[in-house]
Amino acid sequence: MTGPSRGPLVSTGDVLDLLARELHAQPVSRQVLDRAVLLARRFVPGAAASITLLDRRRRLTTVAVSGDVAGAGDALQYDRGEGPCIDAARDQDVVHSRDLLTDGRWSGWGAQVAGRLGVRSILSLRLATAEVGLGSLNVYGREPDAFDDETVALAGGLAAHATVAYTRTLDRENLESALANRTVIGQAQGILMERHKVTAARAFELLATVSQDGNVKLAEVARRLVETGVDPQPRRR
Repeated sequence: MTGPSRGPLVSTGDVLDLLARELHAQPVSRQVLDRAVLLARRFVPGAAASITLLDRRRRLTTVAVSGDVAGAGDALQYDRGEGPCIDAARDQDVVHSRDLLTDGRWSGWGAQVAGRLGVRSILSLRLATAEVGLGSLNVYGREPDAFDDETVALAGGLAAHATVAYTRTLDRENLESALANRTVIGQAQGILMERHKVTAARAFELLATVSQDGNVKLAEVARRLVETGVDPQPRRR
């Protein structure tokens, strides 16, 4: 598909429905994010978009970009410790700057992105579930006042749909990974039980010991045994 089209007979609701269908059609979580930034940049000619995610330590990382401008704009925010994507990712639902050269909220960063990257306006929207904040969707405009009220509303809808599509695919991937890990651990236990005539509990204990001793995930220890046939060995002290 070529993305949402804003023809004269297309309503905002129709566009949001199309955005939702495109995002929910993506099979993996990373593709949801990549698709979201491509859709976001279509709201404004010449715009660039990115998605910033928070990790478990609340650190920010750019995980999807539509071009170099968005990636560089995000990086400057991280370096300076200020900026709209940081504010949105942490606790603000919508952060909108009509002109970065006159906006005093992040004067140092605003002057940098305007001078170095030719960015004059920005829109950042929080990505969050009811339980946790995930990050932000950021759209960089090259002109002042690049985002009118309708564009802000559309971008908000895109952020909401992206959050739902991303969390659903991520939950499915985590479940599939957990099932795969459980399967390979069971296979490794079976090998050890047959080879050393031990119980399932003892086989699991052997795998867990190697995992903890070597600071390697249990599933990875099991996978190595299944793939190589070589018994895992605890680190010598």
